[in-house]
Amino acid sequence: MAGRASAGTLPATSTGCVTQGGVIVTALVTREARPDMLPTRTRPVVALFNSSDDLLELLRMLFEEHGFLAVTGHVNDLRKGTLDLQAFVAHHRPSVVLYDLIPPFERQWAFLDHLRAHSALKDLPFILMSTNERLARSLASRDEQVIEVVGRPFEFPLLLDAVKRAIGQAAA
Repeated sequence: MAGRASAGTLPATSTGCVTQGGVIVTALVTREARPDMLPTRTRPVVALFNSSDDLLELLRMLFEEHGFLAVTGHVNDLRKGTLDLQAFVAHHRPSVVLYDLIPPFERQWAFLDHLRAHSALKDLPFILMSTNERLARSLASRDEQVIEVVGRPFEFPLLLDAVKRAIGQAAA
């Protein structure tokens, strides 16, 4: 995964495009002076967990373009235990977790339940992304910690709105 780019290193306009599971995800990223860009210490933190390094990097760029601090982790690192979840959450203090629910869905849901029971995550709102939105909604239907399910392929503005709603609900 590429290192973090500072605001000064991004071009004025760039296009991000990745292919994941035969689906091409494209996003236009613009760099302009924005009054809502706050210093890193005061920006809301979005923790992104996905199985695709390319999609993690694209989402990180997009969320940071919209005033968030985005921190990333690979789902496989969580499963293997090579990512210290407690240290990750303690260090970054995310406001919301965006998690990609991948096949096999029932087994991944059981793993996600295990993660969310962890003391570091039990009070955080979750947004799930999934290629099987209907099944993900069914699995999450009785779970108050899952704020929203976003199907893939997704439009970034819908994902951005879901994150803003989750942060607003968590702050209320």
